[in-house]
Parts: sequence; structure tokens; C-alpha cells
Amino acid sequence: MKKIILYLLPILIFQFGASQSVRIESIKRTNDVFPLGVHKTWSYSFQSYYSTCMDLGRDCSGKDDSGSVIYQVIDSTTYIDSIRWGIKVSRILVHHEYDHTMSFDTSYQIKDSSLFHLTELLSGNHQLIVDTLTDQINPLWPFLRQSCNNTYMNRYKNVDTTGYVYLSICVPGVPSYASFYTAYFIPDSGLKNIESSMSTITMHYYRTANLLNVILTTVPQQKNNSNIASDYVLSMFPNPFNCSTVITFTIPESDLITISIYNTLGQRVCNLVNRYFEIGKHSILWDASNYSTGIYFIHLKASSHTQVLKCSLIK
Repeated sequence: MKKIILYLLPILIFQFGASQSVRIESIKRTNDVFPLGVHKTWSYSFQSYYSTCMDLGRDCSGKDDSGSVIYQVIDSTTYIDSIRWGIKVSRILVHHEYDHTMSFDTSYQIKDSSLFHLTELLSGNHQLIVDTLTDQINPLWPFLRQSCNNTYMNRYKNVDTTGYVYLSICVPGVPSYASFYTAYFIPDSGLKNIESSMSTITMHYYRTANLLNVILTTVPQQKNNSNIASDYVLSMFPNPFNCSTVITFTIPESDLITISIYNTLGQRVCNLVNRYFEIGKHSILWDASNYSTGIYFIHLKASSHTQVLKCSLIK
């Protein structure tokens, strides 16, 4: 009898889950002006310069940079109310510095990369939040920082009659001459152009970047590449776990994914996520601190696939 119950349990869970009405929040809010996805890549041409002069056109010093800056989304972790995106920034620049008062003039190449994380809230128009960053880490997306004029960057916005989204940004914590930016966004592509400039009698500052291309990078198929799979994979670590665990799943095609938690009675106790995911590997944190010790079943549902994983919560 016990073996029969254990055999029928996954079937009961599927039937029970299918009979429940799941509320799906529509992802079609307005225009997606900052489309995020793993392997999404933006390439920009970049130029900036800053100079000061003791007298009109004489005894000047300054610095300028020119080249390209590339942003790439390298990973993502989905939580109940947000997504945490990992962003890699690569710079290939020619840096020039000079000081006429000291007869100093030098140029060299900058070729480096850095990482930062961007949080997307899964409510409203999906506000985008990032920690305060330096220009070196994030030279072209200052609109993601906390703004000093209460301007917030949302992933979904309404476009104007030109088909673009215009944003005027005031960035705190930087010199006043470099604190104001104007930016234009294209639906389904992202940032098209960003510019900042200021001039006085003795000082000149200018910074601009233009979008060269935006692509969804094709990752070569490799045996050791864990981001691309030919089938669905569902796993978690740790298991058994105490209070929290990370659920990892890989999907072979972009799809609407629902991940729910069921108890041994076939009752759904939690709906972790219900949204569209791109092809590849994703991770979700399940905070089970408010649940009692016991056996639970993680139920992943795609358009044409379902999968169940058993886990143990021990407190």
C-alpha cells in the first residue's frame, strides 16, 4: 500500500497543480526600453575629455579617452520579487593626459573589465536599481545609480512621438560639471545615446557614447558549457537544507516557466516564480524559513514539459 501511495503522489501533485488557478502578471506593460537577458550585449563608441586652463587657451592640463565600451549580461538569479543580473563591463580605450605647465604629455591603452550587479524589481514598471558605482566600473549607464533629481530608471516606459524615450539624469557624488546627462532609449534595444557637457572660460568637459550594436550573443555549443542544454534540468543545493536553498534549472528554449512548491498532501504552499525566461541556466533562491520541517516537492512547469524534484527541509 505504501509503495502505491508513493507511486501515485507525483501524479496527484500534477493533477492538483493543474486544477489550481495561477495568477499570471502580464509582462506586456509598456515598451521594454531596457531589455535584459543572459548573454545580451551592448557595444558603444565612447569619447570623453576634460581640460582646464590657467589662462585663456594657455597653461592647460587635462585628459581624454576614446574607444569602445561593451556591456554584457553574464548571469541572473531570480527571487520572488526581483531578478539580480550580473553585468560585465569591458573597456578598450586610448587614454591621453597632458599638463603644459609641467611639459607633460602621455598616451596609453586601457583594456580591462569589471563586474557589477543590477536588481530588477518584478512589480510596477520594473524599477532598475544598482549600488553606487565609479565611472571606471560603469562609465555609460549612470542612470542606474540613485538620482539626485528623483529620476528613476524603469525597464518599461512609454515612448514619445519620435519613438524614443528621453531621460534627463542628475547623478550625485560626482563633480558638478559631470553630474547632468541626457539619454535616449530605443524600445527592445536599450540605450541609444548618452551625453554630458559643460564649458566655462577656463574649463571644458564633454562625454558622449553612441550605440554601435546590440546582440543576443550566440554561445558556441560545448560539452563543458553548462549554460546551454538540449534538455530540461532541475536541481537544487543544498538538499537536505535548513531555511534556504538555491533551485537551479536549465531550459533548452525560451519559455514561460512556473516553479511551485508542494507538500506531501499535494497542496501548493508556495508559487516561487511565474514569468518568461530565456534559454539557458537560471537560479532562484527559496527562503523556507517560515515553513515547517518536512518533505516538499519542487514542481517546474513549462509549455510542453513538467518536472518534479523532491527535497527535505530540516530545522
